[in-house]
Amino acid sequence: SEGFLKLWADLTPELRVVTRMLAERQQAITGQAGSDRAAELGQAMTTSQIQTRLNTLTRNGIADKLGRERVLTDPAFAAWVRERPADEF
Repeated sequence: SEGFLKLWADLTPELRVVTRMLAERQQAITGQAGSDRAAELGQAMTTSQIQTRLNTLTRNGIADKLGRERVLTDPAFAAWVRERPADEF
């Protein structure tokens, strides 16, 4: 989708990684597991840096709080993000 491509292109590499983790429903995204996954995706980040990016994505309407969890607001975008190749991070 062209809209998704523009949204993706506007995200920093760190925001892309956190978006990917949300799309994957990463457990403990703001814990050690989240930091480990971010590093696997090529963007080493501390848990507080991940939290900051989550807040940015939420403020921009890309993510939302669902109970104690954060999710991407658009399930179609989440599916699209999961299909991105590793070199897009």
